[in-house]
Amino acid sequence: DPNEAALEPPATQREVPLSASRTSRTRSPVRRPQPSSKGLPAAADDPSTSAGPSSSPSGPGKGKFVISDKALQDLRVVAASRRLRCLVISLCDGIGCCAVAFRDLPVDLSVLTSEIDADCLAVLAHRHPEAHQLGDMTSITKSQISAHLERVKPDFVFVSAGTPCQQLSALSTDQSGLDGDQSGKFWDFVSVLTLISELLKQARVAVPLFFLFENVVMKDCWLRPIEAALGHECVVIDAASFGWHHRRRIWVANFS
Repeated sequence: DPNEAALEPPATQREVPLSASRTSRTRSPVRRPQPSSKGLPAAADDPSTSAGPSSSPSGPGKGKFVISDKALQDLRVVAASRRLRCLVISLCDGIGCCAVAFRDLPVDLSVLTSEIDADCLAVLAHRHPEAHQLGDMTSITKSQISAHLERVKPDFVFVSAGTPCQQLSALSTDQSGLDGDQSGKFWDFVSVLTLISELLKQARVAVPLFFLFENVVMKDCWLRPIEAALGHECVVIDAASFGWHHRRRIWVANFS
């Protein structure tokens, strides 16, 4: 939407240039997963695997949700002997695109989804009948997650979310940001992510936790608390770098 692009605040974050699209993507500054025999990503705090500017934990959130090199190495050892068991937990799931992204990977996939929109739930039931519905993200409990961890016994967990952007978007007349009724649900995402992290730390065998967060390009006064809460810096990616539609969004992850 050209109106959206015109009203978005200037992006002071690292951004993928359109010159890196289609025919020259390898020049993109986005930190991409480094290739390995099993396609496992690298930890964000490992400078030897960086494909671009560092996204190491910084600021008030330093050290949160960090994956150790040893955990990744252990994962590669397991992957050399059998297929990995992956648990994807997609919050604010929409129509289940995160699960689709994993389907072509050589893993045994289990999916938990959290969504409340009736139309999206109908699509999820039709397209992803194997996914387990967690219900409203704000009501997810420790016992729910524990039960699925025990059932799946995953080798790694991947959590994704694109929380509501209504009060973060430059198009909105309500600029209450992370204090807003909808956009404030970011803090519920952080709570669920922290809950999962704590449960995995209690496991007898180390289980790496990867996360990916997406939202609209926003003012720095809202972006900085997000980066601090997640412990990692964002990158800005325009969908036109990979397709035909201009849609600039921020992405925060704890892997490269």
